[in-house]
Amino acid sequence: PAAGYSLQTGTSVPGKVQQTAGGVARNIGEALASLLPPDCTPPLLISAVGDDPAGVALLAHWESLHLSTRAVRRVPGGSTPVVAAIFDQSGDLGQCVADVEMLDRGLTIEWIRRFTEDIQRAPVVLLDGNLSPPMLAEVSALAAAAGVPVWFEPVSVPKSVRCLPVLRGLAFVSPNEAELLAMADALRASRPRPEGGRSGGVCEEPAAAPLPQGVTAEMRRAVDALLAAGVKHVVLTLGSHGALLCTATSDGSAGGGSATSSNKHSFQHVPALPATVVNVNGAGDCLVAGSLAGIISGCSAVHALAMGVVAGKRAVESPRNVPQDLSFAAISREARNIH
Repeated sequence: PAAGYSLQTGTSVPGKVQQTAGGVARNIGEALASLLPPDCTPPLLISAVGDDPAGVALLAHWESLHLSTRAVRRVPGGSTPVVAAIFDQSGDLGQCVADVEMLDRGLTIEWIRRFTEDIQRAPVVLLDGNLSPPMLAEVSALAAAAGVPVWFEPVSVPKSVRCLPVLRGLAFVSPNEAELLAMADALRASRPRPEGGRSGGVCEEPAAAPLPQGVTAEMRRAVDALLAAGVKHVVLTLGSHGALLCTATSDGSAGGGSATSSNKHSFQHVPALPATVVNVNGAGDCLVAGSLAGIISGCSAVHALAMGVVAGKRAVESPRNVPQDLSFAAISREARNIH
């Protein structure tokens, strides 16, 4: 809505409408392509679009970035996934409707298997919550067979729980607070309670040291539940408080950075950078892309997350889902100053 207006039921209000290339995995892929050093192989997007104008535009945009569309299936008569998001005057997301039903029909296991070699040669595989549980299981199995780490981006609260059957095979998950709590609740509900009434694998004791601002005891217990279930790293995004790298360790030690430990799980905080918010859409995607670029380049997990925080800061200051001023050298240099 325009300045001075808010949404009203039953009528329209003045405002600005903008169309831009989006989609969680697509955003991450575009940002990652900008952030990877020149000697790295560009990301391969495995997805599906319809043969409608939106699909044609998305493919044209991807090709304009000099990225391959060979793994994007064109579905005759399909309706390309579209998300309608409404932002308030501060740039925060107010309401959102996602129409991505076609992915369940257009992106099949048979299509995925065509790219088994690409998946198994990749330095890391990114899965998002728009994929169905069978698709998540298929790709996770293909990656595991070749020892390729898998990063799961939940996308939304309802879709975050789709990864539960493959948790043990995930190297990274990147939920926000609401997604984290939903995942932990679903995990607890799926497991029988041991005698005494406490959920298995969940640490109920107080943390050994204070955790960063924005992290509650309930959130810490939720992180403990995911790590106990087999996830190696939980990247908890905290909005204006930055992000927290939560890692299952063998001795509770934390290996550098601003860290505390609890129940053999380390917590390393990367603070947010001051930013003038223009648009939060795509900020989390760029955080994941920056982190992936660091991991692929051999950086430590905490430095990779710092790169992600810097990329996310660039995103919120841009009207685009993926800002145009992303580069590995600049992001990595700025990241050294914040952890």
